[in-house]
Formats: sequence, C-alpha cells, structure tokens
Amino acid sequence: MSIPTPAQNDAFAKDGWLKVDGLLDPRLVAGADACAARMESRVSFNERGWGQSTTSSREVMDLFGGPVKSLLEAMAGAPVRTLGVRMYPVAVANDNCQLAYMRNSPGACSAYNAHVDGAPNPGQQHLNKHSAMIGVPLTPVRGPLRGNYTVWPGSHRHVSSYLTQSFAGTNAVEAIWGDFVPPADCLPLQVLAEPGDVLVIHHLLLHGTACNASGETRRMAFFRVNFEFYADTDLARFADLWGDWRGLGRELESHAD
Repeated sequence: MSIPTPAQNDAFAKDGWLKVDGLLDPRLVAGADACAARMESRVSFNERGWGQSTTSSREVMDLFGGPVKSLLEAMAGAPVRTLGVRMYPVAVANDNCQLAYMRNSPGACSAYNAHVDGAPNPGQQHLNKHSAMIGVPLTPVRGPLRGNYTVWPGSHRHVSSYLTQSFAGTNAVEAIWGDFVPPADCLPLQVLAEPGDVLVIHHLLLHGTACNASGETRRMAFFRVNFEFYADTDLARFADLWGDWRGLGRELESHAD
C-alpha cells in the first residue's frame, strides 16, 4: 500500500499532525539511538529535564532518507528542497538533525510548554521558517507522562487564523502570543510511539512535551524541512495554512476555514 493514503492525508489536514506506524526499519532507528545516547552526557538540561543537541552523523541523518522523504514529497506535491534545523535565535545548520531529550522529571512540570516553532518572539527580527517538522522516536513511549511529544490536534487552523489577523497590515515582527489561548476544542494529546514510527507535524501546530516520570530518558530526532522558500520577514506567508501542501489536494477542501 502506498503512502500517504487518502485517509492519512485527511487526518493530517484535519488535525495538523500524522503518525505513520513502523515506517522506518527498527534497526536503522536503533543505530541512531545509539548515537544519541553517546551524545547525552554532553547535553545541558533545564529544570524540566529537557535538553537538545545537534548532529550530522550518518546514523541519524539516514533516518530522513527513503520512505520519510518520499512521504513528505507526496504530501507537499513538490520536492523537498532543503533539510536542516534552525537553532535560535537565527543560526542555521543545514543537513543537521536536532536531538531532543527528556529526562526523568517527576513533579518538575505541570504544563507542556505549548509553542509554535519559528514564530516571532520579542527581540527577534526574522522568522525561523519551515514547512514541516519530522519527529522520529528513538526510544519507545508506551504510556502517558513519559516525556511524550504532545500535540494540540486542530490547533494549526486556529493559529493560522490568529496570526493572519495579528499580521494584517504590517510587516513588522512583533510579539503576537500574549493573548492567544488554545480553543476549548483543542486538548493536548500525549503521543504514544515506537521506534520506527514517524511523526509529520504542520509548522503551525501547537506542540510541547509532557513531563517524564518513567525513570528513562526519552530520545527523539527532529528534522525541519522546507518545501518552498520566501523571505524570512514575510509574516503573511508564514501564517498561510496550506501554501506548502499542494499535494494534499481535495483533503484540504473539507477542512478549509
């Protein structure tokens, strides 16, 4: 069966994220996890137990090739033009992967730290723009409160509407998150996943991380991908919900606002 299926495209259009079970060979993921585990001793962790690093190691970068790249290009309707991770505030490291760690942190956090990557914050002069984020779990997450990657399904539509209104009539980069509250119909979902699963995340989807009370470090690899290029001061283009996703076709029509 070819992917994405119409049902998968429809789910992504509706929810703003998609999990494809078992897309990657677990042996490939195990090699990437071994690399991430070796790097963990050099990672700085915050009070929530969260830390990150970047790598261009072949074991990790190989996660993006083959079926993942093909999946993205089918959904976008265009070649994946660049691959990289933008490390804040503006530094760009092409052909790098972000490794995210969530250590044991029982009671250390009560919130998920919901956010949208790349949106302007106070003091930023440019967008950190990307079309999509790919998440590859390197360790199993089989229950809640295990450092789960957490999403707010459907929030991408509300974020797009909010940003469009906030950016109307201006090209100035401003702080725009002060009065944004996720609607009542957007509840956080802690994602359960196995090594070999792949997450496709819309660039406007609210996401965060659950606390980790499992006693084990959760490790994930993230790739930020661009399908289209535009100026990093083009706020209206950043707020465009489906400008980068022509391959979804008719699935978009039933979820248009």
